[in-house]
Amino acid sequence: MQQMQQMHGKRPMDAQLPAAKRPRAAVDGSKLVFGEVRFADTSAALQALQLDGSVLESHTSSAALDERSEDQTKVVVGGLACGMDWNLLKAHFAECGMVKFAGVKNVGTLPVTGEVRFGTGQQAQAALALNGAVIEGHEVAMKVHAGSKDGTKLQLFNLPPGFEWQELKDFFTKNGLTPVFVDTKVAPGDVTA
Repeated sequence: MQQMQQMHGKRPMDAQLPAAKRPRAAVDGSKLVFGEVRFADTSAALQALQLDGSVLESHTSSAALDERSEDQTKVVVGGLACGMDWNLLKAHFAECGMVKFAGVKNVGTLPVTGEVRFGTGQQAQAALALNGAVIEGHEVAMKVHAGSKDGTKLQLFNLPPGFEWQELKDFFTKNGLTPVFVDTKVAPGDVTA
């Protein structure tokens, strides 16, 4: 997790700030570039973790199992050079085992916010217990949406760059909560909870 925090540009003093006030991008304003490598089997993915801290195109990369990968064959690679070719990423990890997929994603620097609606106010209150949960190295802040008259609509802040609505829905579902509506969007700038 410390490597993920460093990768996202967090400085030590940022850990003292509320989640919604922490930087959500590299401090220098550069684009964040992540890779995804999916292996044929779990043992190859576990072997790939040994490449955490290795250098690719003059950038120190991080490698971690994707917490959403049920079969534990997917590795998320951070700290990649902007414009990196997926073929280079695949070749780098091929020494660990058969690579079935390799991809590179430039996710930019803008934060992602979320909106989630539950069937009842009780379900929304149960979801608020997840406030402060860490998703891909980002401490997520949640609150009841100011316009929610029945208390079923939540706002989420500081979601990882590139985080999609389906990933947010899966996060709640895996925690025993089933939302009736989920949406994510890139925030227009700094958002505070």
